[in-house]
Amino acid sequence: MRLLHAARLSRKARGHEQTGIETSDHEARRWAEQGGHVIVATVADTKSGTTNIWARPNLKPWVTDPNRLAQYDGIVAYKSDRLSREAWADEIQIRLWAQQHGKQLFIVSPSLHWPPANQAEQLSWEIFASQAHEEWKNTSERYQRMQGHLRGNGFLVGDAPFGFRIVCAEKCGQDSQDCKHHKTLEPDPALRPYVLEMVRRYLDGDSLATICHWLDSEGIKPRTAAKWYPTGLRHILANPALIGVRKHKGMSTVLKFEPILDRATWAKLQAKLDGNPRHGAISDEPTLLTGIIFCGLCGRIMHRKAVYTARKDGSKRYLLYYRCDGTPKDRSTCKNMIRMDLADSIVSDWVVQVLGRAELIERIVTSGNGREDEIQDVRDSIRDLDPEAGDYDARLSGLRAELSRLRNLPAEPAKPAERPTGLSIKKYWASLGEDTAAKRRFLLAGKVKALAVSAVKGRELDFSVECLVGGDWTWR
Repeated sequence: MRLLHAARLSRKARGHEQTGIETSDHEARRWAEQGGHVIVATVADTKSGTTNIWARPNLKPWVTDPNRLAQYDGIVAYKSDRLSREAWADEIQIRLWAQQHGKQLFIVSPSLHWPPANQAEQLSWEIFASQAHEEWKNTSERYQRMQGHLRGNGFLVGDAPFGFRIVCAEKCGQDSQDCKHHKTLEPDPALRPYVLEMVRRYLDGDSLATICHWLDSEGIKPRTAAKWYPTGLRHILANPALIGVRKHKGMSTVLKFEPILDRATWAKLQAKLDGNPRHGAISDEPTLLTGIIFCGLCGRIMHRKAVYTARKDGSKRYLLYYRCDGTPKDRSTCKNMIRMDLADSIVSDWVVQVLGRAELIERIVTSGNGREDEIQDVRDSIRDLDPEAGDYDARLSGLRAELSRLRNLPAEPAKPAERPTGLSIKKYWASLGEDTAAKRRFLLAGKVKALAVSAVKGRELDFSVECLVGGDWTWR
């Protein structure tokens, strides 16, 4: 017979890299070959609880696509849980599917065949299906108890988030695969700079899509996809792991470790994420004046807009504009727009001709120390105390004393300062070359604002550019 081999992909205990077909599944292939059958394909998915064959990404096409269904006569699996660990009623659906599609099912251990030759074989199916489901339930309960024990004692459960790596909590110095101690997290030296740059770019005004494009160009791979997407990037930036905290189900803190961000930067990052709602597909092509150019008629921000025009030969072309869409209640009230290339050119010329000879001065703030991070850590520890624990009162008293001590320490205020760069603005602007995203970050950091009125319907082109007070750079 032509058989489809349903197998399981094994994963390493830590790290979760796929390591190939589980060893026991090779027995199913050997059984089929010894019986004179032909394996047309081996399809494997990772173990996924009670997920049945219609919900497994690799196996699903083979049991739903008519073209693939025609390629085999039956399915062979080493154990029945390769097909399902579902409850009894759901497991029956697999056998009904086999009967409706004229397929046979073979289980190697224990030896089972469907359709059954007699009532004894049918009863065996029922018994072993129930056993497989109960085995999964018992294993799952033991695993959950083990996870609860680890979380309760401040040890790692699960994978490392992007930017971090798994290390020994006892610092024994062995590789994480060989170490037998409990685990914790620490910043990954290879990825930490990229996390900091992701945060810096986003706070400087880059879109999530633009940062995804940069990460792809740098060859940095996300954990679970072939390329970067704004949704996945947003999830990383919103993860409290960046300040050294892992929460269970988004609530109680179950692990603390060395952070990548300080809490002040984290607060700015979350405020910006909360202020930028999720969008659908966004072009990752950077624009120079997004967030910088405003309508000279109504003062509203102007957005990128593609305008299509018809050529004489019937083909179409499109031009990019910055356009004002008017008021929220009436999007047709303004429609002021200006060609993107013209506006970009005017601002670039302004930087070179008006500011070009001046020396670029960076405005910085020396970091102070108000003990905010330490105070917040103690507050988190107080909140996470278990009131029913035997040492609750003693631990609460100690944490309150530590909170009082931190609050009584003298604060070290942050101090503004200026740092000469030794570069003229013209030279710095030229050094950015064709990096539109970097030029936009520079304009945003200087609080540059452009006002535009297009030359249509008798209006003359009116365009003004200015640097507002309080940016991250100045000149002299």
